[in-house]
Amino acid sequence: PKILSSLSSEKKSDGEEQHLHHRQFNDKNEKAIILIHEFGSVASQWSPTLSALSSILLSSSPPFNTANNQQPSATTTKLVAFTPDLIGFGDSEKPSISYTQYMWEAYSSSFAREIVGRRDNGRGGYLIGGIGMGGYTALGCAANDDIEEEVVTDASMMQQKQLSKVTASGSKGRGQ
Repeated sequence: PKILSSLSSEKKSDGEEQHLHHRQFNDKNEKAIILIHEFGSVASQWSPTLSALSSILLSSSPPFNTANNQQPSATTTKLVAFTPDLIGFGDSEKPSISYTQYMWEAYSSSFAREIVGRRDNGRGGYLIGGIGMGGYTALGCAANDDIEEEVVTDASMMQQKQLSKVTASGSKGRGQ
């Protein structure tokens, strides 16, 4: 896949910036997916997955129009992947702060709005996925952001009560 490496900044409440490193794969005008690494890992954890993702075509069909009895044609789009190094990991800053799940969710949500959302002028939601702590972070983002779908692999840190709340209210209430 085509790799576009970047460095983005996140503003803290006191006005200082934290640098959140991320890599972008494929073109900017495609459907976005954010992949969040697990605890103790880095964004490059997703490297083996990215070549497979670059060849996936998403298909979507508008609703059937009963007025004219015509089945609309499906559209396809490729994925553009964003793989951030969470604060405290990889090439992102490692400030002397308290690292919590809520902090990683806040940074991931901010990253999605400021970096991923800006690239498509807010036209639509995005996909998000993660493994381990990254899956837990992705679920937290899904409960609060403009997520179309979430893909979670091993969100083992999440308690059943939290998981059912997210699946009931996440993905714009679609219960995905």
